[in-house]
Amino acid sequence: EFQDTNAAQFEIVRLLANKKNNVFVVGDANQAIYGFRGAVYENLHKFDSVFHPVHLVNLKQNYRSTQAILDSAFSIIKNIGQSPN
Repeated sequence: EFQDTNAAQFEIVRLLANKKNNVFVVGDANQAIYGFRGAVYENLHKFDSVFHPVHLVNLKQNYRSTQAILDSAFSIIKNIGQSPN
């Protein structure tokens, strides 16, 4: 869950990848939950500029949640930052 890495963890991954940038990560910026521990979801967004070239695979199927849960979550995410009526 690369969105929950901090600066030190990002640097460790960068050093381990070395010049070949042979690294694999999984992440979803919408699931970042460890900001209180110093995690920065921006690590996920800057991944492709640091470890280029990148092959991105989007996983569209969710096997952990029912559609009702997903619909509710997407509704909440869509409305974040909007003032209530």
